[in-house]
Amino acid sequence: IVLEDTPQQWMMRYARYLFIAAFPLMAVCMIAIYFLMSRLHSQKVMQDLEEKNENLLLAKDDLEHKLSYDLLTELLNRQTALSRLTDYIGDSKEYSCVLVDIDNLKELNESRGYDTGDLYLVAVANRLRRFEKDHGVILSRYGGDEFMIIFPRKCLQEDSPELAEILSIFRRAITVGEETVYMNASGGVASSIGGESPRTIVMYAGLAMSFAKRKGKNRLVFYSEELRYKKEKISQILKIVENAIQENSFYMVYQPQVDCKTRKVVGFESLMRIRNEDCSPDQFIPVAESYGYIVKLGKIAVEQVIRQLAKWKEVGHALCPISINFSSYQIYDDDFVEYLFYQLDRYEIPHEYVVLEITEGILFEESKQTKKIFNRLVEAGI
Repeated sequence: IVLEDTPQQWMMRYARYLFIAAFPLMAVCMIAIYFLMSRLHSQKVMQDLEEKNENLLLAKDDLEHKLSYDLLTELLNRQTALSRLTDYIGDSKEYSCVLVDIDNLKELNESRGYDTGDLYLVAVANRLRRFEKDHGVILSRYGGDEFMIIFPRKCLQEDSPELAEILSIFRRAITVGEETVYMNASGGVASSIGGESPRTIVMYAGLAMSFAKRKGKNRLVFYSEELRYKKEKISQILKIVENAIQENSFYMVYQPQVDCKTRKVVGFESLMRIRNEDCSPDQFIPVAESYGYIVKLGKIAVEQVIRQLAKWKEVGHALCPISINFSSYQIYDDDFVEYLFYQLDRYEIPHEYVVLEITEGILFEESKQTKKIFNRLVEAGI
C-alpha cells in the first residue's frame, strides 16, 4: 500500500476532525476542572465562614461575660444579679439577702492608692467565692464597695453563724508590700417568709445597711418594720427641709443667756425653726447633715442672725453677742468664712457680736482645713 500523503499532510488534513472529535472531551475536562476549583473555593469559603462564625461566637460569649460580670472581681454585677433573682430563688418562700458595704474604702483609696483598694476588693471576692461554695449562696458585686449575698433556701437569724463568717471575710487583713491593711464592713439583712418580691427584700436589706452605717458602722443590722417607719419619717423630714429651703420658711428664735449674778441678759443663743411645721431641730438638723443640706442651713442662720442684729441696732437696742451653732459638716464649706464676713460688712455689725458654737467632735479634727478656718475666725475677732 502506497500512502499518497505524508504524516504531516495527513495530520493537517484531519486535524479539524480530530479537534471536533476531541472538543467534547476537552469540554468535559474543563467542566470537571471548574467544578473541582469551585468545590475547593467553596470549601475555603465555608472554612473561612466557620472560622469567622466561631470568632463571632467567642466574641459574643466574651461580651456577654463582660456585661454579666464585674471586671475586677469576676463576680456577677448588679444588673445581672437583680435580673436573675427570681431564677436563683425559684419557688422558695424562705430566703435571705445580705448587703455588705465596706467601711471607709474611699479613705483607703485616697491614702494608699486605688491599686491597694483594688487588691483588697479582689481578696474579699476570692474569700466570698469560697464562702459561696461552702454555703450555696449567690454572690454579686452590688456597687463600688458593696456586695450582695443571696441565701436562696434559708432565713437567717441574728445568731446565724454565717453572718459572723461574712463579717470576718471583710475584717481579715491583707498585706500590700510591707503594709498590712485592716478594714471593716457594715451590712443589712432582710429575710422573706413568703409574699414579698425578691427586689423588695433587696431594698429592705439596703435600708438595714444604711442604718448600720448610721449606728457607727462595723456591724450588721436586721430589717424590721421599725426601720421602715424610721425611713419613712426621715423621708418626710427631708421633704420638709427641701420645701423650707425653696420657700424660705426657716426662721430664728433667740433664747436669752442671763448672768446669774447680775441677772442681766449677756447674750442670746439662736435656734432655727421651720414655719408652719411641727418639726424640731432635733429632727431636721440630723437629716440636713446626712443629706448635705446643713451647709445651706448654716448660711441661712448666719444671714438671719446678722440681719436681726442690724434691726436691733437700727431701733437703738444695746447689742449682745448671738451664738450660732456650727456643725462639723461645715468645716469643709470653703465659702463659709467669706460669707460670714460678707454679711457682717453688709449690715455693718462688729465681729464680736457673733459667736460660733462648735461641737467637741470638731476639736478632734486635726485637719489643715479646721486649723485654717479657726485661725481666720480668731484673727477676725469671732
